[in-house]
Amino acid sequence: MAQCWDQKISYDPAAALNAIFDAPEKEGADSSHSDRASSANAEAQDSSTVAISQRLLLESVGIMQRQSVLGITSILSTAAAGTPADSLIASANVGQTITIIGTSLNANTDVVFPTIRSSDGLVGTRTVKPSRVLGGGSSIEVVVPDDAVTGTVTLSGGSGSSVLQIVPTIVDIDLTGSNFLVGSGFQILGSGFSEGDLTVRFGGAPVIDTGVFTGPDVFNTGLNTRWDRTDNDAINVLVPAGAAPGLITVETDGGTSASLLISATQLSTTALAGTPVSPAQPSANAGQTLRVLGSGFDLTTEIIFPIVDSLGNISNRAVLPDLAKTDGTLIEVRVPDDAMTGNVQVIGANANLFLQIVPTLRMVERFSGSQVRLLGSGFTENSNLSVDFNGETVNDTGLNVDVSLNFLANDTLSVHVPSGGGNLVSVITAGGVSAPVTIATTDPADVGEMRDLAIFPASAGVDSGRLVVVERFGAIKVLDPVTLALVRTINRPGAAADGIGLDFLTEPITVQDPVRGAVAVPLGSLIVVNEDDSPDRLYYLNPAGTGTILADVPLGGGTPLDLAGVLGAAYHPLRHTLFVLRSGDLVAEINPATGVAIKSFHTGFSVGAGDIAVDPVSRNLWVAGSGGRLVSIHPETGRVIGHYDPIGNTQLGTIALSQQGVGFQSFGDISGLAFNSLGVMLGTTSNIFDSLAERILKLKLPDAPTDIMVGGFLAVAIEGTPANSALPSANTRQRIQLVGSGFTRSTEVEFPRVNRFGEALSNNGQPGFVRVQVDAVSPDGTVVEVVVPDEAVTGNVQIAGVDGPGLFLQIVPTIRTALPSDPVVNFDGPVEGQRWSLFGSGLVEGDTLVSFGGVAMNENSTGAELDVSDVAASGFSRANGRLELTVPERGLAGPISVQTDGGSFLAGTVPIQAPAFAGIVSIAARAGQGTPVNSSVASANAGQIITLQGFGFSSTTNIVFAAVAEDGTRSQVVVRPVTVPNSGQITVRVPALAVTGPVTVAGSSFTVDLQIVPLLNGISAGSITPDGFLRLAASGIPEGGSGAGQSVTYTIGAGSVSDTSGTTGPDVFSALDAAVEIDLSVPADATGSDVTVTTAGGSATFRLSDLASSTVPAETQGSGAPDGVGGTLATAFDLAVAANAQLTVTGRIDPAADVDIFKLTGVEGGGLLSVSATGAQSTNARFILFDETGAILTGPVSSLSRFVLQPRNGYFLGYSGFPNTGYNPVTGSGATNASNVGDYSLSLRYGGPGTTSLNAFTATAAMGVPTSSNIASANTRQTITIAGENFSGSTRVRFTTFNGDSPQSGLTEREVTPASVAADGLSLTVAVPDDAVTGPVRVSDEAGGLILQIVPVVSDIDDLSTSTGARPACG
Repeated sequence: MAQCWDQKISYDPAAALNAIFDAPEKEGADSSHSDRASSANAEAQDSSTVAISQRLLLESVGIMQRQSVLGITSILSTAAAGTPADSLIASANVGQTITIIGTSLNANTDVVFPTIRSSDGLVGTRTVKPSRVLGGGSSIEVVVPDDAVTGTVTLSGGSGSSVLQIVPTIVDIDLTGSNFLVGSGFQILGSGFSEGDLTVRFGGAPVIDTGVFTGPDVFNTGLNTRWDRTDNDAINVLVPAGAAPGLITVETDGGTSASLLISATQLSTTALAGTPVSPAQPSANAGQTLRVLGSGFDLTTEIIFPIVDSLGNISNRAVLPDLAKTDGTLIEVRVPDDAMTGNVQVIGANANLFLQIVPTLRMVERFSGSQVRLLGSGFTENSNLSVDFNGETVNDTGLNVDVSLNFLANDTLSVHVPSGGGNLVSVITAGGVSAPVTIATTDPADVGEMRDLAIFPASAGVDSGRLVVVERFGAIKVLDPVTLALVRTINRPGAAADGIGLDFLTEPITVQDPVRGAVAVPLGSLIVVNEDDSPDRLYYLNPAGTGTILADVPLGGGTPLDLAGVLGAAYHPLRHTLFVLRSGDLVAEINPATGVAIKSFHTGFSVGAGDIAVDPVSRNLWVAGSGGRLVSIHPETGRVIGHYDPIGNTQLGTIALSQQGVGFQSFGDISGLAFNSLGVMLGTTSNIFDSLAERILKLKLPDAPTDIMVGGFLAVAIEGTPANSALPSANTRQRIQLVGSGFTRSTEVEFPRVNRFGEALSNNGQPGFVRVQVDAVSPDGTVVEVVVPDEAVTGNVQIAGVDGPGLFLQIVPTIRTALPSDPVVNFDGPVEGQRWSLFGSGLVEGDTLVSFGGVAMNENSTGAELDVSDVAASGFSRANGRLELTVPERGLAGPISVQTDGGSFLAGTVPIQAPAFAGIVSIAARAGQGTPVNSSVASANAGQIITLQGFGFSSTTNIVFAAVAEDGTRSQVVVRPVTVPNSGQITVRVPALAVTGPVTVAGSSFTVDLQIVPLLNGISAGSITPDGFLRLAASGIPEGGSGAGQSVTYTIGAGSVSDTSGTTGPDVFSALDAAVEIDLSVPADATGSDVTVTTAGGSATFRLSDLASSTVPAETQGSGAPDGVGGTLATAFDLAVAANAQLTVTGRIDPAADVDIFKLTGVEGGGLLSVSATGAQSTNARFILFDETGAILTGPVSSLSRFVLQPRNGYFLGYSGFPNTGYNPVTGSGATNASNVGDYSLSLRYGGPGTTSLNAFTATAAMGVPTSSNIASANTRQTITIAGENFSGSTRVRFTTFNGDSPQSGLTEREVTPASVAADGLSLTVAVPDDAVTGPVRVSDEAGGLILQIVPVVSDIDDLSTSTGARPACG
């Protein structure tokens, strides 16, 4: 017994169950007789064991039956992403659905997950309800909560447990600073991170989180909707020693995340200037844009460049791309100015891509003694840097070569010319050698601080081309134009002056000198304006010798003018006047003969030391001295030549001179300006704080560009389709190259622009402009590279300061997917009427056309229907990078395209938000009208409300239908539930564009087929003419296609036409609500008056049918007549009902419990049934309408009026007298005596679906133009004539109507009493109601009608555009 008790204590019900089923096998036919005989004793012992096991099992089962035990036995799940720590133990990512196996599980079971809080590492639990129950309670599915961690999952109040491993995921990785160095901040975004229990691996370098407040820090951050978690979705970590920016993973107790799927395979770039060490290897200049090829790229991808600072410290810099191709295979990124030759890396990609940084050289200036200063780029302090002087090389060994920053990082180099070194200089680094530059002669040794510059004209003989400069408070000096050596000195007239203006007279004039009288001043005389005379004075000198004064006049003539702060003067040969520039921004035009001021204007550019000159070609004025810029001004209007940007209230069109020596080191700004006989502009620079700053520079003026290229070919947008493929195009943030001449690294490009407010378009419809400095330039100044700015729009691109139209550039828009760091917007809920956003580029406020799933939306205003805005994402921003819209009526969930003047971009699909877990199991629906292809499969008409059974439903569940837009676009349409009775059931309105196909919940693998059955309810004419025009009013009919099941066939008797294309054949277009209209040509072989349409979902017929009137004597009337109409479904009188019928049925109720049931043969779902009775039953007459099973559809009622028949397989009309209404139509039992016995006459009116007896409208709109001249038209309140039959005083007409104040109500009808009815009943007149819209007009007893076009009328226009928005007062 002890042994037995031991067995009982260790009892296993499953083992006992096996013992029961195993026992018979031991005694089965397979055992031989001899075996059984020889083992009888053993069998006896086995039988005893089995008996005990059976008894114990029965006891256990009894206990289990009496006590329904809640318990968990196991979890079925494998993490969708990453690798679990133990492949034999269940695993999951947070947000994933897992299956729990157990007992007595139900919808109210509480599943308890272990959790951790990121803020303080507090461990806890979270209780979650199941998403659905399976197997009668043997399993449940549940969504893992966001804060779950690896541990034991239990059931509240239940037994058992099971371990679940939470595997982390990574969705984004970002440096929080600009460098990838040991100790740099790094952020990882994802899910399933566990505070105090994780390891971050940078390649092979781990960072271990050993505590809540040490090591990597887990926290909660706000991500875009698709990726956001309630907790544990971000890590801040410091880059460890030995880390590489390649593959990065996160490990927890639950497993290891998958690394981001990023690969970098190739750099595509060649230096624009200089020669790389290895031409076969990628090369670039600092600032140049390069392309990285690979996969998995986006706008947050970080590219690591090796860099060196001006002290020789080597580090790296993380740079975000300007542009990322939407498929992730290409990015464009600008090389940092301090980049050096070495390996370029991409964070998250395991690759090293070698890049040569080739130095550039713009100018070499002598500085002091043998020292020269070089201006260029890519200089690498103490790192393989050398300077070559015609074969004599100086290697950077420390202090002998000094790199510094002047305009850009590492752009300036100081070095002494070696003994024997020549004037041709080049710079060499590890990346290559710059193009050579000759040391310029720019420093006039014998001149102090220069205040102005003039150049002797070609007529000056030996002085021709010589330079004339004036020192501050000093003399006027003549210099050799090549050597800048002093030729002679000219005496300064008047007081020693700070402000002096110089120029040469280009024609002879007669000066009215107040002392000398009329003086003939010859061509070539030197003009001097002295500000320190009182008043300011204008002198004419003989420039030969020391400068004899020929004549002088006070500025202002008889009314002297003190132009304080005169900076420069320029004689205009075509206007025969003198222009004087003064300190500030005032330019005065002077009569050179009298000194009288003619006019003055403000330039808007303040100068402290500058000059003015006349362009020898355009004859416009050039003003310099304002921030190192040249400004071109029209001499007549004073208008600056160049664009004005109304958005930034900025005058553009100026030329930056920084890369031509102006402002270089301490050179200072322009103090003098003049053109030589070759048309070359020269300028003097001056700095009162540095005597070495005096320079005479040749200044390049850029020419108009001739081409827009990329890599030697016509510029083409990386993505999208340009409007004209023969013209240049680009995306915003794309690199382009402009070809021309006179370009420098400081050249600027002006792009037309519109900002997110559309402000520029309100400037008389003209765009604003944005100025962008170029990033790279060829050595000869013929090619510049620039990145197209965010706000650029299609139009002419110009070089700043160059007059003319510029070159036309198409800006092609793009659409991209949302990123985790993007702002939270609704980008995955494309539901009609919802606000929805996309991200992209090149979007133009007020000028973007969007096609949303086949529906065109025109952004032709700055209103809110389509709204362009900027993107301020985490780590990057984009102007005009987001488009918000209201999902249009009948808009499919893709494809979506955006179109601007520059081109278009098509995105084939739109993301649809998927709930954590939901699905459809079945659809309860039957089409209200028409005939489905398969009666055993769910069916519905467009606009019908259907019931979906499933799990995980909520009010925000996205239900997805197959759909076709009116232009033939085939995609999906997304709707939300109408009602949500519970999480397992919802009702949904079938969208207008739905077609036959699977219905599903977004993100679910569960689908259920639904047949969309067409419906016809209107036709354009009362008769059908072969080869004629016909319009149908309908719903549930798509534009045809060429694919399987996509064709739509229209059959008219013997003729038919099939729609197999969205562009040819019958044309389907949208009407209001769920309605569509179809225009088609009647086939030549058409016959009859019935039109049948057949789709993949079913068929429907429209009938032009005269009213069929008849009397049916169902049974003999009179006392004692036999009962000729049965009282059950089986014995019912078969009453044939035509499609458009008026029947009089006679019969008799006798005896009192008599019930007469009529089988209505020919009646269809969607038809209208009216019935009434006269006779003995009088007001006690009672009707009940049954279906083929005996279920009551309506009744008991004394009459039916235009009852819409629900779809059934049969219809039976029961007639009796009150109170005999409780009878059973199947068995005939339950009848009771009625109070009235005797004869009756039933009046039955039936109008089948899509049936009309109307013949025609006599109507043409009194005002306006109808869309189709083939269809009757009218204005509201207009009286029309309708031709038909059997009209009477009781006839009522129903118009299609729409309430604009309540559009959610959709299409409705309004019943109108005719104004008159013809005596013969063949016509009537009726007034069109105010709310009528184009659609079928029918008589109330018929389901179909004729189409009437309602033409709008404009009767008044009020101007509401006052500043307050109020109606202006009447005068």
